Amino acid sequence: MSALDSIIKWAEEDLRDWQSDVVRRLLLQEELTAEDKEEILGMIKERHAIKDPKHPAPKPQPLKKGDVSGAPQTTVKITLKALEDLKDVNAIPDVQLFPKASLSDILSEGEHCVVAVAGFLAELKVVNHECPIIFDDPVCSLDHNYRDRIAKRLVEEAKSRQVIVFTHDIAFLIELESKATETNGAVNFTVRTVCKVSDTVGKCIEDRPWHTMLVKDRVAYLRQELDRFKGFYETNQAEYNREAAVLYALLRETWEALVEEVLLHHTIKRHGSEIQTQRLKSVAVETPDYKTIHFGMEKCSEWMRGHDKSKALSDNRPSPREIQEDIIEVEGFRKYLNKRNEGLREEREKELEPKSAPMG
Repeated sequence: MSALDSIIKWAEEDLRDWQSDVVRRLLLQEELTAEDKEEILGMIKERHAIKDPKHPAPKPQPLKKGDVSGAPQTTVKITLKALEDLKDVNAIPDVQLFPKASLSDILSEGEHCVVAVAGFLAELKVVNHECPIIFDDPVCSLDHNYRDRIAKRLVEEAKSRQVIVFTHDIAFLIELESKATETNGAVNFTVRTVCKVSDTVGKCIEDRPWHTMLVKDRVAYLRQELDRFKGFYETNQAEYNREAAVLYALLRETWEALVEEVLLHHTIKRHGSEIQTQRLKSVAVETPDYKTIHFGMEKCSEWMRGHDKSKALSDNRPSPREIQEDIIEVEGFRKYLNKRNEGLREEREKELEPKSAPMG
């Protein structure tokens, strides 16, 4: 069967009528005109029961063999004589046959996802509109390479239309933000979190997920939480102990985030795909830093719930004033490290400047 016959068979058996019509037009005229695109958009709207009285859709004309002339009557046998590079090439016996199989028998779940996204984005190229598009976890079961490419492609698409992405993949969220930042303002990146708040499921809040918050934002959240439940200290000690234990667990995670974000200056990012060695010019880890972090983490482990060093909930947690002081300690240490990091950066950049040759 010739290549042209294969295309015609594919168009007749596997494609929808409007898709087959697109193939017919491409074979006859090599590219789609503005009129073609308008008619195709009309056919797509018609298929989804979207009426457009001003631009009635023409009836699709699926591709048939008689529509294209010049189809070869014979096929030429092509024989592979040699391979220059045998890397990643499987040896196949001469008598090996390849029975027809469905894509689900060949592609993995992740590969299915890649094909679906690629097909959808390709279809957007033939429709003349800038409507918003929505993706629901488009990188499910994908490795970091595909995740990076899809993030880059979605951000590129966001230059011409609104792109809404639902995902529970923190690494993908960070990758999307990174790619959007690289556009220098061409793409506006906004994060919303859908979560359970008290007994309300699916609440949309204007905050990042906890694990992607900056330290200063975590501190602000911790203060809000403390204000919410500190009244229990005088009226309901058991409830206060439970809430305070949760807060100390979050405070411990804030100390961990401080190490990544401020002490190590994001040289290494959790969920990230790269190590930014240029940021080392702002990094120093001194013994007083270690002691501050050690004692801060140790206290959180003692009063949180679930750590092997944690005290029982029957043991009363520190007072609201003491918890407030523990939160202030994290924020104060963050500001101190930021100021020190800036001084280190300036000092080390001077060390990298070319040395002037001595005169005389």
